[in-house]
Amino acid sequence: MKRLFPIGLLLLLGIACSSSDDKSNNSCADVCADGCANVASANCPNEDDQATCTSSCSSSCNKILNELPECEEPLFSLYRCASTLTFTCNAEGKADAEGCDRELSSALKCSYCRTVPTRGDCENCLAEKCCDELVAFIQYEECMAECSGLSCDEDCSAKYPRATAYVQCAETNCSVCESDNAT
Repeated sequence: MKRLFPIGLLLLLGIACSSSDDKSNNSCADVCADGCANVASANCPNEDDQATCTSSCSSSCNKILNELPECEEPLFSLYRCASTLTFTCNAEGKADAEGCDRELSSALKCSYCRTVPTRGDCENCLAEKCCDELVAFIQYEECMAECSGLSCDEDCSAKYPRATAYVQCAETNCSVCESDNAT
């Protein structure tokens, strides 16, 4: 089973891809416009139109960079990598492409594995104590969302073995999450 670049995960992060290798093209509006044009070129029936994609991506990207300005380089490295990919439509009618695993992992770690004052105690604990497991779990969930067939769980678990350790890590290291869930 080949590894696909998860567009849904990019939009969750608020990032898209840039069609420029010029590092001066590092504004959310520019990279989102370029990235959404690249995704739109695949003409997938279940993707947002280019304008909606660009607006949503820019808004989310700016929010992330306002919260985590230190993540600009990992996020924009992902944009530059993704700009080299060729997108096609998957079985669900969403855009996918193969590649950028290293850049995606770096962007996820930067975005999810930092404590931020605006996040709750549980999220900050998970970011601090269970970073690798959290990133693996996010990638596992995306893998499962893109997968169909009986072997999905086995295939995704094999790709992201640390995902199964996420719950154990959270239970062992982040008791504050239990009180967050109780309220």
